[in-house]
Amino acid sequence: MTQHHGAPPSLAVEATRSVEQEALVQHCRQLERQARALLKDLESHHVADRQWLAIGRTHLAIGCMCLVRAVTRQDFF
Repeated sequence: MTQHHGAPPSLAVEATRSVEQEALVQHCRQLERQARALLKDLESHHVADRQWLAIGRTHLAIGCMCLVRAVTRQDFF
């Protein structure tokens, strides 16, 4: 069994972010929340095609993840 010393890897990465990086990550997260709200609104009106909404949701999730990765420049994956 492996024992971890110090902070877990996810916390260690967050601890090494600069103030500028953290601000950019928070901006990406804000855009992600706005995109989710838009999707929810589109779903509630029942006029949008569900399949295309699902595709859009997937692409938005991937896009937001990629933006965060671009800012944090994670080298381990």
